[in-house]
Amino acid sequence: MKLSDEAYTTAILHAAKHPASSVTGLLVGGSTQSVERVVPLVHNWTDLAPMTEVASSLVEASLSSTEKIVGVYHAPASAIETSAAPSAVKLAQVVARKLSTDAVLLQVNNALLASTTAHALQPFSVSASGQVRSVPVADVALADGQASIERVKSEVAKGTWEHIVDFDDHLQDTSLNWLQQRPRAAVA
Repeated sequence: MKLSDEAYTTAILHAAKHPASSVTGLLVGGSTQSVERVVPLVHNWTDLAPMTEVASSLVEASLSSTEKIVGVYHAPASAIETSAAPSAVKLAQVVARKLSTDAVLLQVNNALLASTTAHALQPFSVSASGQVRSVPVADVALADGQASIERVKSEVAKGTWEHIVDFDDHLQDTSLNWLQQRPRAAVA
């Protein structure tokens, strides 16, 4: 699977913006092998199914004809959590049913957020029946490789995540557009 720089950056900065909370978002691309962007969903209501369902439906309705939801990313609140989170697995299971193939679940490994040698994602494959299979970390490639890792580490260190907006943020301030994340360069 190849992950765009924008997708990796947004997922990691979403996790960094809410360090005391679990965060969840959706992976969007043309296939499960190519994730072009992510849409941050929640940081407060990660176990509240109705909120996630509403947000997921809104994301689905906003996609272009060439895009589809191909999976889920999740960052646990705990720095030591390495197994796939049950709430993220359930959401990935719904995605797999819609895809008629396994969905991708990328779990942020919080212990690797400061790494300059490896990305901070642990991939899983989730079937429509809810079967979870761990996938080798090497099966996830970043489009910009090492440059993405170093850039995200620098942004996390500087705290430059104010432009990351999820559905929870939108519910607090409806003027915030959570469906279309702005690249860092577009932030004034």
